[in-house]
Amino acid sequence: MALRMRVGQIIELELNGLAAGGRAVGRSDGRVVFVSGGAPGDRAQVELQAVRRRHGEGRVVKVLKPGPGRRPPDCPAFGDCGGCQWLHLKEDVQSEAKENLILSAFSRIGKFEVRGWDGIKPVSPEGSLSYRSRAVLRGESDGRDVKIGFYATGTHRVVPIPGHCRVLHPELDRLVVDLSGRAWPKGAFQLDLAVGEAGPVHVTLRPHGDWGAYASVVRDLPFQVLDGRGRVVTSGGPEFRISYKLEADGEVLEISSRPGSFGQVHRRQNRALVEAVLEMSAVRQGESVLDLYCGIGNLSLPLAVRGGQVVGVEVSGRAVADAARNGSANRLSGCRFVTADVPAYLARGSASRPDLVVLNPPRTGAADAIEGILRTRASRIVYVSCDPATLARDASRLMSGGYHPARAVGVDMFPQTAHVEIVMLLESSAPR
Repeated sequence: MALRMRVGQIIELELNGLAAGGRAVGRSDGRVVFVSGGAPGDRAQVELQAVRRRHGEGRVVKVLKPGPGRRPPDCPAFGDCGGCQWLHLKEDVQSEAKENLILSAFSRIGKFEVRGWDGIKPVSPEGSLSYRSRAVLRGESDGRDVKIGFYATGTHRVVPIPGHCRVLHPELDRLVVDLSGRAWPKGAFQLDLAVGEAGPVHVTLRPHGDWGAYASVVRDLPFQVLDGRGRVVTSGGPEFRISYKLEADGEVLEISSRPGSFGQVHRRQNRALVEAVLEMSAVRQGESVLDLYCGIGNLSLPLAVRGGQVVGVEVSGRAVADAARNGSANRLSGCRFVTADVPAYLARGSASRPDLVVLNPPRTGAADAIEGILRTRASRIVYVSCDPATLARDASRLMSGGYHPARAVGVDMFPQTAHVEIVMLLESSAPR
């Protein structure tokens, strides 16, 4: 008879899968146990950290027999640092797990399947590490020693990066080593680091204290300091832009943004994402395109190169200004950008019967915009999502409005983590 589960208990489990969020799955006492640091096929000793009515949560304390997909994580902070969850898993295991998580969300939450499922666009071996061109790190100093790194999973405890981070871009990695050796004032702070395809790393500093004292630490770098409301209180150097290149129909686009605008962290996989959107959208010359949550124009500009007449909608005025600048810099006349809240923009009927709707909402999805999207009566919708669950939920509602999921593909934008990007094409069943 199984012993009753309790917090702090060490139990032995066979782990047989990976769940949303990246934890391995086992069973004990008639309940599912979600296990951090586990791999499919492991037999492991697990310390229980939480016991709920229907499930338990724990962490691997000792691997008794490793599963076939396990590998050495090659990072002394792994298991404590929240920067990545799957450094201990081989790439093919990660890819299979992400595919399973996506398809499970489609069937379990959305109650549908996609016949045109194209699998996962895997990352190349050289792109599986040292890829993060942007990162939000946390720091704290006692006035003598400083810790800079990611939070431990589920906490506000800073885990210092141990000299080298396996997922950070080399330029970010080098700067963290530099910053960790500097004298910081006592207190806590946040560092937003970003680097383009060329040029130095930009530092956005959000201190919990006297911003002047913190600014002096990074004054030799391209930097800006923000107050508690996100306003720039001081900055250094000339106007700084983070730039990268995309290609569409043989035309090279230079896209740039000021620090603080959203951008994909994996440059190489971003190109794969854009290619998937262009392929699924099949834009023809002169077609009208509505790009919702357009950001700095990462999808709008390639769609305009294909001949689409693109209207990009984005709530951030800063991002819209960057998008407009990118359109002008690349001499694209077929795109314009509007600063507006997407649901409000759709509710007032501003969208005039586009042929194609593209949307790339935040992780929470586009629940408030679905009714407005249905009112556009677009013949095609291309939905880009970083969360399988919210995509499944929203796609189900679009299906109730007369669309069907024709194709979908996963893009491994975040190697060594449980996160994945998905591109889905939905086609209308109604004549225009």
